[in-house]
Amino acid sequence: MKILKIVGCLVGLAVLAAGGYIVWMIGPRNIIGMLRYDTRREGELKVGDAAPDVPLLSLDGAEERLAGRIGDVPTVLIFGSFT
Repeated sequence: MKILKIVGCLVGLAVLAAGGYIVWMIGPRNIIGMLRYDTRREGELKVGDAAPDVPLLSLDGAEERLAGRIGDVPTVLIFGSFT
């Protein structure tokens, strides 16, 4: 019984050490940011569905609707952060 407690403590310490290493490698600010701002969820869109009419902000600051851009010319949407 005493050996199981010692092994359990060693496994617990190993898990804590691995978690600490991951936090050190990623950085605490990044982990807090991921927990705070990651609001991903499963969407309702399926392949072949029409794109929702959302507001788009162009590089010159003008706002347009996506429905006004869909037509004969391809529209490229870039999702991401460049910071």
